[in-house]
Amino acid sequence: MINREQSSFVIGFEASNGREALGALEKETFDLVLCDVVMPVMDGIAFLREYRKRNLKAPVIMLSNFDEYDKVRQAFKLGARDYILKDSATGGSLLRLLEEYCRNREMPDETYNFQSLVREALDGYSSPPFSALSQYVQSRISGSSFRLLYLDMPQKDLSGEKDLFDTMCEIFRDHIVFSAITTQRHGIVLVHTALPLQRKELQAIFENLQKSFPHTCGVLSRALTSLSDFRAGCERLHEAAAYAIYRSPPLFFSEEEIPPSHPCEPFPKERFLSLVKEQDLAGARETLMSFWEQTAAGQAMEPAAFKRQLEDVLFQTIQELKPFFQESMTMTRLQIKLLKELDYAYSREQITGIVESLFEGVRRQLPFLSQKQGTAVRDVMRYIADHYREPVTLQDAAAALHLNYTYLSSCVTQNTGKSFIEHLNAVRIKEAKRLLKETEMTVGEISDAIGYRDQGYFGKVFKRLAGTTPLHYRNACQRGDEL
Repeated sequence: MINREQSSFVIGFEASNGREALGALEKETFDLVLCDVVMPVMDGIAFLREYRKRNLKAPVIMLSNFDEYDKVRQAFKLGARDYILKDSATGGSLLRLLEEYCRNREMPDETYNFQSLVREALDGYSSPPFSALSQYVQSRISGSSFRLLYLDMPQKDLSGEKDLFDTMCEIFRDHIVFSAITTQRHGIVLVHTALPLQRKELQAIFENLQKSFPHTCGVLSRALTSLSDFRAGCERLHEAAAYAIYRSPPLFFSEEEIPPSHPCEPFPKERFLSLVKEQDLAGARETLMSFWEQTAAGQAMEPAAFKRQLEDVLFQTIQELKPFFQESMTMTRLQIKLLKELDYAYSREQITGIVESLFEGVRRQLPFLSQKQGTAVRDVMRYIADHYREPVTLQDAAAALHLNYTYLSSCVTQNTGKSFIEHLNAVRIKEAKRLLKETEMTVGEISDAIGYRDQGYFGKVFKRLAGTTPLHYRNACQRGDEL
């Protein structure tokens, strides 16, 4: 399974059963033993029992199937350091595990033994109140105040468990770090805090955690006075870490910061889908982003529920517009990509990025949207030309053209780069320049003639667009100055 030519590891001995392996282990010294649970002559459990009697030192990792948990539990009690599920093991995963154990060889044996107790508790191979774990801890400290730190997928920022342990000892320098272990998807740290953590110290800890682990998030538990709910506490922190999607860095926080659940406004799904059907992307995006920002600010919705809501929005949006896409497979690939990103998203910025990517991808794939909007833009430009002398608004134009107000606004902005009011002002100021140059009308009369009822506002708009005041413009025209 492991490419021996590309690996620096040497397989010192291969045995067909446990008895044969024991004979070799008594004659030579090995760094690590990989042992199958099921073997002929002497199985893995009998091998470990005899291995322990003979006081052999190399760490043992068990290979097991999904249906062999009872045997793995026995293996842990007999001193196995870890286990690998054969169904999911690959050459790469085995190689990474071997490399990690080599990096961790300097860790004292008693720390390794404690790691085994922690893994037993986490993996369900021991039950509350976790007496062995508690006795180990209590024999080494006075007092009973603990904190658990949960890290979500910290592997990008680590070279192994020893690295995690050393980093935690540095961050929690005024406290005792008992254990720092990693699994495929998370890291768990057990810390003894002799004194209560003050706000300033907590802030410094979270900032240092963010610097050390920039690609993940984490939650520090409330103070624990017993390890009897060790596993339940880890499971609770796993759920609490999901609230990082509502936060901007630092993405490390305490369990107490999560607000109690309370009712929140439901997502306006009908309105959103109506805007999608009208191909009003600006309106649909605004509706979704407004809901997201309100949800993030109040943290009212359980994060998994919000992710399911957003997953449904992604699916519904792409399905609704699929007949209009230039390349439907491109959008299918985008959907898969965004759903995967959503599954692993752990920050507010990542969720916002997923929403923006959705609408950007849809916009690029809708040629019919531009054609339809082009017609709407031509109609609204004609409306402005015919009605600029009146105090018209975008709502007036939308009603006259029998179009949705938000949809018309997005049509104009997306296709011209300017808003309705910018186009209206441009037409009015162009006419104002003609009147100032060719007639004797006063500034107030011109203001009324082109649809402005407030002469002061007309003057501000004119200066912004023409770079000078109406009177200066007229004087310059009379002198023949170029403007």
